[in-house]
Amino acid sequence: KALSSPPAQADTESGLGRDWIGGFQLAWTSPRVVRAVKPEVHEFFEQPVTPGDALDTIDGESTKGLGRTEILKRLAKSSNWGFARSLGRKLQEALRQASKTESFHDAVRRAAKKAKASPPAEDDPASGRGRDWIGGVQLAWTSPPVVRAVKPE
Repeated sequence: KALSSPPAQADTESGLGRDWIGGFQLAWTSPRVVRAVKPEVHEFFEQPVTPGDALDTIDGESTKGLGRTEILKRLAKSSNWGFARSLGRKLQEALRQASKTESFHDAVRRAAKKAKASPPAEDDPASGRGRDWIGGVQLAWTSPPVVRAVKPE
């Protein structure tokens, strides 16, 4: 259905389009970011897919560099989708795994080092540079870095 028409909605975070596909609301950012997930989808994945995760692979092949049409064609024929965890989820996991003696600041530092080892999780349309979630704060990698969003928790 999504393949036969332009994106169903504008993505409020990026200004680009987004579509509901198989229980996921996927924003056409680079990488393709999950904005919402219907609860019944979780039973089909080993680890739950959550908003902020990115569509990483289709049938084991990277989605990097593919456009909306090519991704939709592949999704229409596929049953194996791979998702990369968002930095926010990586941070939450790091905090859960942190020992009781490790401070919150140490856990944020560790998560930031981990994020540094990979490209930014999302594009930042306002600056043309990437952005990542670190410690519940979404930073755009401008000079100086700019806070784009803050998680209430």
